[in-house]
Amino acid sequence: MNRKGGIEGLPLELMIIVIVATLGTAILVGWMGDVEEPKSIGNVSAEPGYLDITNATSAATFNLTISVTDNDGAPIKDAVVIISGCGLTHVVKETDSKGEAKFTNLSLSLNGAERGYINVHVSANGYGDNDSLRVTVVG
Repeated sequence: MNRKGGIEGLPLELMIIVIVATLGTAILVGWMGDVEEPKSIGNVSAEPGYLDITNATSAATFNLTISVTDNDGAPIKDAVVIISGCGLTHVVKETDSKGEAKFTNLSLSLNGAERGYINVHVSANGYGDNDSLRVTVVG
């Protein structure tokens, strides 16, 4: 048995393994450098922040503007905004170039309750969904 040859070959095999591992790591790091951080909806807000229908007549209508921005605060155009609740059933608008969806002439009802909520669902292509906003309606 030639033990001397086995020991002499070990450093060469180790060097080959280290070189291959280093090259493989460099290739993976290069690929990962081109990967962009996924985009997501950063903020969804409403103006006004709540609706008071206490003194509203049965024919009263309300306006609500929903603003949508990304994580950097830039407006998201063409996001789909769906509002529902307080007598509204899936009212849909898309955001404009300012990231705003303007809902006008909304007829709201609380059905005898003192408080209710308008649920806001936002979906934007490439950004995902956001259900974080609920607009309070008091009456």
